[in-house]
Amino acid sequence: MKILFLLFFFVTCVQADIIKDGNFLNPIGKLQAENIEIATYLPAAKKVFAIGGSTLYELDISNPENPKIFKQTKLPWNASSIAASKNKLAIAFPGNFKEGILRLYSFTDSLILEQEIKTCSGLDMVTFSPNGNFLLGACEGSPSDDFSEDPEGGVLYLSLENSKNTPEFLSFNHLDSARLISLGVRKIGESSFFNSLEPEYITIASDSKTAWVSLQENNALAKIDLSKKQITDVFPLGVLDHSKDSNTIVISSSEEITRKKLPLLGIRGPDGIASFSFGNKSFVLTANEGADVDYSAWKDSQKWEKRLKGEKLDSACFHAEPFKNSKIKLAKDPCLKNESGECSAFYSFGTRSISLFDGNNGKLLWDSGNLLERKMEKLAKSYFNWNSKKGKVKVNARSSSKGIEPENVVIGDIENQKYAFIGLERMSGIVVFELENGKNPQYKGFFMDSSDRGPEGMFFIPAENSPTKEPLLIVCYEYSGTFVIYRISQK
Repeated sequence: MKILFLLFFFVTCVQADIIKDGNFLNPIGKLQAENIEIATYLPAAKKVFAIGGSTLYELDISNPENPKIFKQTKLPWNASSIAASKNKLAIAFPGNFKEGILRLYSFTDSLILEQEIKTCSGLDMVTFSPNGNFLLGACEGSPSDDFSEDPEGGVLYLSLENSKNTPEFLSFNHLDSARLISLGVRKIGESSFFNSLEPEYITIASDSKTAWVSLQENNALAKIDLSKKQITDVFPLGVLDHSKDSNTIVISSSEEITRKKLPLLGIRGPDGIASFSFGNKSFVLTANEGADVDYSAWKDSQKWEKRLKGEKLDSACFHAEPFKNSKIKLAKDPCLKNESGECSAFYSFGTRSISLFDGNNGKLLWDSGNLLERKMEKLAKSYFNWNSKKGKVKVNARSSSKGIEPENVVIGDIENQKYAFIGLERMSGIVVFELENGKNPQYKGFFMDSSDRGPEGMFFIPAENSPTKEPLLIVCYEYSGTFVIYRISQK
C-alpha cells in the first residue's frame, strides 16, 4: 500500500498538459496500477489481461469509461509478454540462458492453467496466429554480460491443433551468413553470427501464412514461411541519411531546438512492427527506436569524441564541428568513406522515424524522415524530446540519444480503412497515420497527456469485439503506471 501511495503521489505531482492534434484519439477511461506493461484482450469475457513484473492483472472494461482491476495474481517469475486468442491466454517468461517458460491458460468463467511448456532461451514477445491454430514467440537469446553464455536466437513455433503442444524452434542457421553480412545485416557481440541474431517483435499476416520478425540490434527483418515452418530470409533495413533536408536531426543537449543536416547515418533498429495487406501485397511498418548493445565484454557504441579520434575526416562534411554541444553516441561500425578513404559519415542509433517495407522482398517503400520530430516541435515545443521516464520536463533531454524514440506500432481497421498508431516512448504520446494501398502513409493526428508517460504495450479492439461497439485503442504507459482506453473517431 505504501508503494502504491508513493507512486500515486509522484504521478499526480507531475505537471499534466494535454496536447492534441485532431480528434482521432479521445481518452475515455483510465486507471492507475503499479507496473502494468503489456496487455491483451479476451472479447468473450470483455476482460483485459495484463502483466507487470510477476503480477497478472484481470481488468474489467465492460464499461470502458470506468475500467476496474478485477483480480491480481502472483506469477512464479517475471513475465515478458502476454497474448490472447479465442478463449486461450499465453504468458511468456524469459527464463535463464538455457530455457524460457510458456504458460497456456484457458478461460471460461475463470482462468485455468492448462500447460507449462519449456521453450527457448530469452522467450520474449509471443503472439497467436489470426486463425488461432498456432503461436509464435521471439527467442531473443541474449548473452550474459561477459558473453560466457550466448544462446542462439530464433523463433518458437507452437501448434495448438492437438493436445501435445510440442514446441518447435525455428533457427536461422540454414541461411548464408556471409551473404547476409554482405547485404548489411549487423553482427553484434563476440559469438557467431547466428548467435548474434536477436528476435525482438513478431507480426503475422492476416491469412496466417507469413510472419515477420524484427531483429532490432541487427537492424534487420526476418521473414517466415509458416506453411514450411521455416525462416526463409533476413532483410537488412538500411539507414536514414541525416545529411538530407528531409532527414534533419536535433542532437543538442541545450534547450534551443536547432535542426541540422549532419554526417550521420541512422540505424533503424526497429522495436515494434506491424503488418497489413492490400490485395495480394503485404507490407510491414516499423517503429525505428534504435538500440545499441552495452555489455561489460562488448559494446557497439562510443561517445562521439572518442569515435572520431584517429579517423581521417572528410573536411567537406566535418568543417563545422557538427557534433559540438552534443552527447550523442556513435556506432563502432566502420564509417562511410569517400574516394580518398576519409570518413564522410558515421552511424548513429535510431532514426526518429517510422518506415514502410515491402513484406515480400524487404524493399524500403517510404520513411517518415523528420516528419515526427517536426510535428512534435510544432505541437509540443515545451516537451520536445523530453525524458518522460524521469517525469521532469526538460527540452532536448533526449535529443542527443534517440529523440522521440518510436517504440511500438499497431494497426487497426475502421470502416474499411486502415490506421497505424505509433507510441513514442520517451517523448510519450500517440501518433496516428492513415494507410492507403501501401502508398505513403498520411499523418492524421496526435494525442499526448503528459501525466501518461512511456507508452509500451498497445493494442487495438475492433468495433465488433468492443464492449461499446466502437473501435478502441488500449495503451499501457510503463513509466507512469497508467492504463488508458481511447475512443477512436475518424472525424
